Amino acid sequence: MIVMELRERLEDGINVALHPEKATSVKRGVFDALEFYYYASVVPMIAGAAAVVLLGAAIFGFSYFFFSSMPFYSIIAGAGIAVFVLALLALFVAYMWILVPLSFFINAAIFQFFGRYVFRQFKREYSRTYSAVVYGSMPQTLLVFLLGVPFVNLIVWLWGFVILIVALSNQQKVSKARAFAVVICSGVLLVLIALVFAHLLHPVRLH
Repeated sequence: MIVMELRERLEDGINVALHPEKATSVKRGVFDALEFYYYASVVPMIAGAAAVVLLGAAIFGFSYFFFSSMPFYSIIAGAGIAVFVLALLALFVAYMWILVPLSFFINAAIFQFFGRYVFRQFKREYSRTYSAVVYGSMPQTLLVFLLGVPFVNLIVWLWGFVILIVALSNQQKVSKARAFAVVICSGVLLVLIALVFAHLLHPVRLH
């Protein structure tokens, strides 16, 4: 049952990434969208964990080749690299299952506030915006084990940004141009607000 659920949600995630125009129109509640993310992230997380372990093995093998003549090297290096790999795995799991879901709530709240109350473009509830944010995360989620490859991170981020715009358009029933404007203008206003606060806290003194 769980395996079937994992497979179905993974397929849904892939469908969102490949066919966002249709797949992101599905309405989900906040907890349903969050559950969707957790299920879709399991297989990529396993792949990411395997990549971390392989990285640790590669580091050990590379260092062993150069320093194998040192007494007790294999024991000391093996223990050190094992701790390093376990720490990376813990950070990876915390990032995927704590920090990323937390960012969904924050980003959706920001887009909903500016989209509905500042720019008055969004007419539907917060759960629709939250679902769009989760949909927009699918490329990064599915390819998390490749994000360390040069240029892949940028391409995947741009892909996710496009899906976010399409998803917001579908979920909030606005044009893609308006959804794009809400996201960009929200970011610009947040930066301006942050700069104003920074200036108030630490005013620049001209001499």
